[in-house]
This record gives sequence, structure tokens and C-alpha cells, in this order.
Amino acid sequence: MRLRYLNLPLERDEGEYAYSGQLLIDHVPPYKLAYNMKFPGTYGAYAIIMALFGQSIAAIHLGLLIINCAAAACLYIIGQRLADAPAGALAAAFYLTLSLSPWVAGLSAHATHFVVLPILCGWAMLATAGSPMPAWRALAAGALFGVAVLMKQPAALFLPFGCVAVFRANAESMSLKNRAAACAIFIGGASIPVIGTVLALMLAGVGARFYQWTFQYARAYGAELSIADGARLLRAELPQIIGCYWPIWLVALLGCFACALLRKMRRHAVILLSFVISSVVAVCPGFYFREHYFILVLPAVALVAAVTLRLPDALRLTGVASLSVAIAAGIIVFPFYRERELLFDRSPVTLFQSLYWPNPFVAAIPIAKFIRERTSPSDSVAVLGSEPEIYFYAHRHSATGYIYTYALMEPHGRAAEMQREMAAEVEHSKPKYVVVVGVDTSWLRRASADQWIFNWANDYLSRGYELAGVVNLVSADRTDFLLPVDRPVERPVENYLLVYLRRDALGGPNAVTASSPAE
Repeated sequence: MRLRYLNLPLERDEGEYAYSGQLLIDHVPPYKLAYNMKFPGTYGAYAIIMALFGQSIAAIHLGLLIINCAAAACLYIIGQRLADAPAGALAAAFYLTLSLSPWVAGLSAHATHFVVLPILCGWAMLATAGSPMPAWRALAAGALFGVAVLMKQPAALFLPFGCVAVFRANAESMSLKNRAAACAIFIGGASIPVIGTVLALMLAGVGARFYQWTFQYARAYGAELSIADGARLLRAELPQIIGCYWPIWLVALLGCFACALLRKMRRHAVILLSFVISSVVAVCPGFYFREHYFILVLPAVALVAAVTLRLPDALRLTGVASLSVAIAAGIIVFPFYRERELLFDRSPVTLFQSLYWPNPFVAAIPIAKFIRERTSPSDSVAVLGSEPEIYFYAHRHSATGYIYTYALMEPHGRAAEMQREMAAEVEHSKPKYVVVVGVDTSWLRRASADQWIFNWANDYLSRGYELAGVVNLVSADRTDFLLPVDRPVERPVENYLLVYLRRDALGGPNAVTASSPAE
């Protein structure tokens, strides 16, 4: 299935990671030409994938396929150590099924996929440790958990689980004091990649910008929603997340109760329930509950469901054990049958449009191609909106570090300052092309937000730029392209993108102009 969707267009977050990885390949450090509140680990992962397979959509999704399979292999090892080989196989199969769901954005290479792999690798190392555990193994497992934190900060919430795993791995062979020492070594290992990355960013001259975005802005962003807001979002999001995958979730829920109630499950209770709790808590920071956040909980769901279905065999209930095999097969086949039209019948573009319209993720590809064919590598481009995938496809550097414009519209104290900083960066860089994104989801403009940036854009573009292209997102089934503009253009539809060319690069006035370009 992932091979079928290798060329699925990049969505917004993937565009950020791909562009930032591309900058790393071009020897541009993180946070210099692309500002974001995430730690830079996923940028490095994308850079490695693109260095190995090429700077293309298919290469990125091939990397995701490999990472997804590697995570499933780790789940097999863990399940085998906790119960038996069939439990490991079921855990791997359940995870591969759950993580493919379009409703958790499983087909896209989100940072949460890159968090899951090092967490499971670290746990697999601890689960297969000798008795007593050598210090280097605790250190290496901790380093893997630290790599997960670099992929996305909420991975830090798995560190308490890692300590539990260290204690459990040495429960029979080491004293409490030695287990505490192993735990300290584990935490020390987790700090190594984080501290090393911070020092590298400081040496690259972007330490201040890194701190500003990943600590100061991230703190303000995480405090925007209340618990009540989060509860409303969770109630709205969770039914779709579970969807037709509910049989696996149901078995996992029953397994959580079984851990507390059944003697045969109690030996798994501490490690499994601590993993479940850490996974659930890692989804919660900020209370935004976006669909791809739930990828963090899928390994726990898969593992608990697998161990639960192996319980009849552990209890030597032969007939029930045979039935559990049939149940396992059924709950894997069920979601694919229910989602058959979505997953098997639709083309990648049709699937993407149905999931994400009116976001311009599909339209970004021809727009970027248009810009790339008309610019040189030394030319910069500005996108007024949150569509960093355009920079990646065009392989052109951004005229501003604000590759997302959400922060400019949010109710924090620096929004107005950020708007003026973005405008100053664009004016200083004098980009050859400017893309104006007239799609609400690319701005999330709030009624209370400062509108200065839109007034500035209208004035700036009218003084120095001419309309060069128009893309109207008419419906999920229809996008009208006018690249380049070769006739008078009517007012754009509700969702649109406008491409502007710097007037001195045009070589003369253009007969076609547009009023209120950033309206």
C-alpha cells in the first residue's frame, strides 16, 4: 500500500521537513532560513533520506516505508520478549495496519513516525539485555530516546517509561542501587544527543533563534488552549482516529483491564501500562490533538492488543486460542475492507484532494515547477502563507524564515513584531517571485489578529511586482491554472494562489495586474 502511494503529494508539515532537510544538504543550518518551534531531528532524518534516495516525493515516502517497517520489526522483538513470537508478529501486524490509516495521516512522513522508531529501538535494546545489563546498553538505549526527543519534543514524555523499562530489565539480577545507577546512565545517554545538537546549533550561529522558537514561542503556543478546549477537540477528533480500526482499539482496551484483573497478565502490567500512559500523555501537550499526534499511541495499542490476544494460549485454552487467531486475522482485514474505496480505488491525487481540500498541496507542485523553470539557484522566493512545500519543490531558498504564517495570526505578545520582521526580511531579500496564498487554512486568520501584514503585502506588491500566475482552487475535483498569465484575470475565487514576478526581472510593465493581491 505504501508503494502505491509513494508519489502522494507532500502536505504542509512534510514540506517543512523536506525544505529544512534540503537546506541541511545545501549546508544551511536549521533556524537560519526556516523558523519553527520543533527540534531539528526530523530535518536531519529527511536530509539523510534524501541524501540516500534523492530529493523527491517518492524518496521521502520510501524512507517512511523503511522507518515504518523497522518500527514494526522492533515491536516484533519486544512482543516476543514479553510473551512469545506470535505476540510479536501480531504487534507488528497491528502497528503496520494502524499506522497506515489516512485518518492519522499515516501515509505522510510526519515527525511522529520518526519519534516511534528510536523509542521502540531503545526499548528493544533494553528488552533483549543480558543479565545483568551492561552499562553501554543502558547508555545506548538512552541515546535512542534522546534522538526521539530531537525528532519532536513530546518524546521527552517517554523518558519515565524508559526508566521503568531499565528497572524491569534488571529486576531479577541487580540490586535497587545498581538499577538506579543504570537508570541514571540511561538518562545521561538521553541527554547526549540533545546537548550535542544544542552545542552544534550554537556553533553554527543560530543558537539564539533556536531558543527563541523552540522554547519561548513553543511555550506561548502550548499555553493557548485550555483543558476544556482540548477536551472539545479530543471529542471531535477521536471517533475519526479510531474509525473502522475500532476492533484493535477495543482489544487493547480490554487488555488494559486484563493487566489489572488477570494473574497471567499481571507480569506484563507494569511495563505495558507505563508504555500506554507515556504514549497517551505524549499526545496531549498543548491539547491540540491533531490527527498525526495519535501515531505516538499506536505502538502501545498494537502491543497491548497483541499480548491480549495471546492470553488464551498462555492459559492453555486451546479452542479459544484457535479462535483468537481468527479474530486477529479478522480485525486486520476489517479496516482494509471498510476503507477499500479510499485506499485501493482512488489515485494518490484524488485521495489527497478528498482528505485535504482546499489546502493547495497538489497545486503546489506545478506552481513550484513554474517558478523553478524561471529562476536560478541564487534567486530567492517568498511565500505569503504556510506552504513550505513550494520551496522544496522549487529548490529555491526562502526570502524569509517565516515559512509558516500561523504565528503571525496567534494571540501572543510577539505577533505584531513577527509580522514586521517577516516584511523586513522579504524587502531585504527582494525575492524574484512572491506567492500569495489565499487559503484560510494556510493562515488561520483570527478576527482579533493584527491585519498589518496584509496591508503591507498589498502595498509592497503593487509597488514592485506584476501578476505572473493565478491558480484557482475551485473544488476538490477542479483546479484552474493560469501559469503564466496570458489574458486579463477576473477576481480570484474563494481559495486561490497568486504568483507575482518582481517588475525589474520582468523587463517591462505587464498589462495584467490584480487589485488587493493579499486580500
